[in-house]
Amino acid sequence: MNKITINGRLTKDPEISKTSSGITYCRFNLACKSQNKDSSGEPLTDFFVCVAWRNNAENLAKFSKKGDLISVYGSMASRKYENESGNTQVMWECNVDTFEFLSTRADREANKSTSTPADLQPIDDEDDDNLPF
Repeated sequence: MNKITINGRLTKDPEISKTSSGITYCRFNLACKSQNKDSSGEPLTDFFVCVAWRNNAENLAKFSKKGDLISVYGSMASRKYENESGNTQVMWECNVDTFEFLSTRADREANKSTSTPADLQPIDDEDDDNLPF
């Protein structure tokens, strides 16, 4: 079974295109933290090319922007094309079945500006016996 779920941030604003037969689509890239790390121990970033069709494409383009966190559900497909040098290349893309908006750039900015409420106090290690769990 060919199914994939990708949680990532849009690398640029999605743009609508149409096929020669008039079908609406949107090609976009998602940047995701990789499980692999570089030599200094920092996580690498994986980039996935995704394609949404018809209503999914229109909704993505209308309601999302660069930096938004989304989750896409779909299947991977390969296609061959000829590059500028005349060599055959293989490209993998996620064909999006459905997607979810997880957060927007505006949400992230709003969270940065929120402060801790004054009535929250740190728990003292000596109070461990009084915790309800």
